[in-house]
Amino acid sequence: MCLAYAGSGTFTVEGEVHEIVSRPEAGLGIAFWGFALDTTALPEGPGWWDGLLRRERPLVSPRLGSLPAIVSALAAEAASPRSGVDAQVRALGSALVIETARAFAAPEDLAVTLDPGARATSAVAAMRGYLADNLARPIRVEDVAAVAHLSDRHAARLFGQETGTPMIAELRRLRLEHAARLLESERPVAQVARECSYPESRPFITAFRALGGTLHL
Repeated sequence: MCLAYAGSGTFTVEGEVHEIVSRPEAGLGIAFWGFALDTTALPEGPGWWDGLLRRERPLVSPRLGSLPAIVSALAAEAASPRSGVDAQVRALGSALVIETARAFAAPEDLAVTLDPGARATSAVAAMRGYLADNLARPIRVEDVAAVAHLSDRHAARLFGQETGTPMIAELRRLRLEHAARLLESERPVAQVARECSYPESRPFITAFRALGGTLHL
């Protein structure tokens, strides 16, 4: 493979012979690379790899994508190796193979079907994780929404749809379940209340009993 990344010129392709012509005053900057693709490890069906495997694929492509950036990053790693260079070169090499194939692939080869349900589930999992990790501190809806990169309204609606429980109700349940575990260690009620983001014992006791918990004061 070769990438013309600067200057101007012409490519002539005849069979296995490629002729590249440019003028000295605007000489072409060209990067060359090659790789072997193990087709036995590829999934069945169309994909980015078909840009390399289709017999009718074009021999020249103007679709550079991120190839110039990847080639530049590889050159920078080679010019000044640093700790982690092996992992970095492997990652960039993988990206180079995929982006090379994409440049020659047909649009139908690159089409993907996103599962909106999976994305929603992932967002709700992130929000529930944030709630569980911050039981002792005040939490606002906007704090939870930011974890999933959603607006406050969208986050609250999505959370309720996926869990069947409003976000604040879920937070209250998680806090009181955590409180029940803490009370088993015979900690003072006032301390448990504070560790579950209740600044005073009375509202904590009321909420705990409303959930069916039993307190021995």
